[in-house]
Amino acid sequence: MVRSVLGSSGKGWWVLPVLAGMLLFAVTFARTHGYALLGFDSYPIILTSRVMSWDDLVANFTQKLMEGRFAGDFYRPFLSLSFALDHALWGLRPVGYQLTNAVLFGGSGLATFFLMRRLLGTGAAVAPWVALGAFAFHAIPVEVISVPARRAELLAWSFMAFSLFVQLSPRGVAGALKPGLVAGGLGLLAMGSKETAYLLPGFVFAGGWLLTEEQSIRNRLGAALRITALHAVLLTLVMGIRLAVLGGLGGYAGTSFAELPDRAPEVLWASVKYLVAPQPPMWAVEILGAKLILVLLISGLAGAWFCLWTFRGRPGRQSGSRLSKGLAFVFIWHLALSLSFALAGRVNIWYLFLLVPGFAMGLGLLVQVGWSSARQRGRAGRIWGAVTLVSVLALLVWEGRYSPLVHSYPGWEAASRMSDQFLDGLGQQIDAVSDGTVITAAPMPRWVRVTPGSVAVRGGAILSGYSLQAWLELGFADRGARLLDRQPGGKPPLDQVWVVPTGLAPGFDGP
Repeated sequence: MVRSVLGSSGKGWWVLPVLAGMLLFAVTFARTHGYALLGFDSYPIILTSRVMSWDDLVANFTQKLMEGRFAGDFYRPFLSLSFALDHALWGLRPVGYQLTNAVLFGGSGLATFFLMRRLLGTGAAVAPWVALGAFAFHAIPVEVISVPARRAELLAWSFMAFSLFVQLSPRGVAGALKPGLVAGGLGLLAMGSKETAYLLPGFVFAGGWLLTEEQSIRNRLGAALRITALHAVLLTLVMGIRLAVLGGLGGYAGTSFAELPDRAPEVLWASVKYLVAPQPPMWAVEILGAKLILVLLISGLAGAWFCLWTFRGRPGRQSGSRLSKGLAFVFIWHLALSLSFALAGRVNIWYLFLLVPGFAMGLGLLVQVGWSSARQRGRAGRIWGAVTLVSVLALLVWEGRYSPLVHSYPGWEAASRMSDQFLDGLGQQIDAVSDGTVITAAPMPRWVRVTPGSVAVRGGAILSGYSLQAWLELGFADRGARLLDRQPGGKPPLDQVWVVPTGLAPGFDGP
């Protein structure tokens, strides 16, 4: 069963990528283990997800995310369960939550490697490793792995990628039952972690259509629909439960199909811009401009497809076919996710994490195309292949300078200090007063300040009103601690302590 799912030749080929994934999480944790519970949502998710009784466990499946404390309505039971497990093991110690995110980041890199190998087949020795490196050394993950509340991105990608890896195996594409059940279970976990995973049945269909050995359109359609059926049923189940729990579709208030055509071009460009240049100096974007970069990207893809097309009738025909199908799948991935962001009406930089694996796989494919072109073609092919390899290498070096694996982000460290100092000081204030008292707290740090043109975290959320209220409930429930947004006109009851922040910490007034 294991060999049929992994597609292993029985020679232990998977040992090296597993070791690479373990190293990836170890290095990541070495940088983040001292970080606080950053992000507006971390304390609210812990408070509303922790399991203190059987009813609490059931509630994770029957209530909206954070019990509706968040601005949007979402249903993510498996994200909540991950926080419930962390709370059971670690309480409120941040190190455990950071360890979980680091492990998930290592698993995400591993998922990128395995899915790339599945798309190209066992003969592709270079592209999966390039994809793993491009994923690991991209700068956008620093916006996710440092904030426990953003692990929904890590969970969604890992479960989606491994589900696709299993389902798109030769047995899975052929509709074999056991791989289908395994893939369906992983897909269910992904859908219960973040709504973006609702796109999974579409990706399964696209992969089945591209990878099936059926030749006629009717047979290809039948094969793709056959392996998509279970995922579609599971999506219907999840959507039904979601509708019942949320009382509607949920999401952000700005979600709109009508505005999708107007939003899509801007979102597509933003995704390309931040994938190529997530940190300043963004001279390539500023000097060349959006239109020229898009033309260059489209020209590069067109050139890749042209080289693959010329493999027809040559010894590399089968390899070229798999490469072209891989490029098509990556294009579908990027387009579908970008349109989902446009539909939601907002694109926070950490949302783009789900595009990073597709971007990394695209670079891996281009390296494989350049290498294959240099081997299969004459002088022109060798020149095009060399240019492709050099260009991708330069882009990898450009991206890798600000990877969280090699670059220290003082903003996160400062944010952790600010958060700890504020919460420790407030805790001491509460401990020092009697019940029925109003406390005027120190200024509350909310955002890591970003200087224009500097290399910094772009989504450095620290604390907000609802995260501070959740912290009070977690640590001072017996004191009836309650957060107010202004000075009250009277005194609290004798069994309560009211907290009034004086404002924001200087220098931390927003990104």
